[in-house]
Amino acid sequence: MKAALTLSPRTLSTNTSSIVIVYTLMPNQEDTQPGNSDSAKQTDGSEQWPPWIGECRERRIASRCRHDLHQSASPHTPWCPQCILQAAQVNFTQAQDSFLAEGAMSRLYPLRDASWNKARLRYTAAARRLENAHKGDQRRVCRERGWDKTHVSACSSAANKLLKLTHSANFVDYNSNSSEPYHAYPSITTEIPLVVDLGIRKDTAWWERPQAPDTKSKTSQSPHAKPRRSHKRHKGSLIMRKWIRERRTVYQAEEAQRRNREQRYITEAAIRRKHHLENNQYDPGFWDTPISAVIMRNHFQEVQQIRRMQERAARGGKLRSRLPRSSLSSVESVDDLDQMEVEIMRALDEAEEMEKLAKKVAGEVGYLYFVGIDEAKWKSDYMESNYALVERKRLQQIEATVGRVLTG
Repeated sequence: MKAALTLSPRTLSTNTSSIVIVYTLMPNQEDTQPGNSDSAKQTDGSEQWPPWIGECRERRIASRCRHDLHQSASPHTPWCPQCILQAAQVNFTQAQDSFLAEGAMSRLYPLRDASWNKARLRYTAAARRLENAHKGDQRRVCRERGWDKTHVSACSSAANKLLKLTHSANFVDYNSNSSEPYHAYPSITTEIPLVVDLGIRKDTAWWERPQAPDTKSKTSQSPHAKPRRSHKRHKGSLIMRKWIRERRTVYQAEEAQRRNREQRYITEAAIRRKHHLENNQYDPGFWDTPISAVIMRNHFQEVQQIRRMQERAARGGKLRSRLPRSSLSSVESVDDLDQMEVEIMRALDEAEEMEKLAKKVAGEVGYLYFVGIDEAKWKSDYMESNYALVERKRLQQIEATVGRVLTG
């Protein structure tokens, strides 16, 4: 007849510095089977803690994702490590896709606008968060391994103390066909609570100590803990407040219309001055979104092309007549020219220059002597202006020189 002993803890409660564990002593049938001499090792050689170690501890669950956590985790942990890594990976994938859609680093530098820069910053931040998540997960694994080794050694020392209490052992005859265990003492068949003083380690966190406050129950807040906010009561007449509110709304609407109207006038004046538009009436909404410069340029080129085609059709398809050749093209040097021709050309150039200057000053003289309220009078004043007012003596000398050259 063989005897085997297994400690099966079921409940755990704390009371000051002692831990009360309720044990049921049952036969260990796995020890009699071949190949199961070391139950703490897996077949692949990896380390596996005994199953009763996890039953002694309190189950930790994430407060947001509701997944299981390690025993060393805080009771208020919102997300489990798997959810944190998955969220970081999803965020990195989305940021990478958006950055690739913008062209990534292969996009030309002049084409990198604000949307590209925003996608780049998002991709960089997501990659950094993913790297930090992986580093934090590695540190978490190392921390949990050290925690497990420390607590397994403590539980093993407690189990060794309990193994010495053989008075409540159950003996089983494995050679017999009976499935019921044979109890050496029938009076100890019930569960017996055993108190084991494990002590408190110095490196135990404050929330794991027996005197730590209960973190499961929420503290009830007093109804008068927060000061009551006194609502600001409006003073004055309700009718006046309503009237002021309405007038303020109307004033803001009028101000918005005035600003839009001023901006429309500025745009209209600039476009009319740039493209030499006449005083034609246009829809007021046209000046809010005027035609772009590209469309205006294309329209100008089309008008020029149509004008050239019409002129060519009027000439009968012939080319335009060229300007006559200059007299200088038939001579090799300036000395070959006749002195009379040189004087005539100089007089004509001076007369042409003087005429341009006279027209300019004549317009100014017309504006200086603008008379009346009729806007059409300045044209008659301009046409009646005397060119001799510019420089009378020099003009007379030029006329005398030209007349003398022509006469002989």
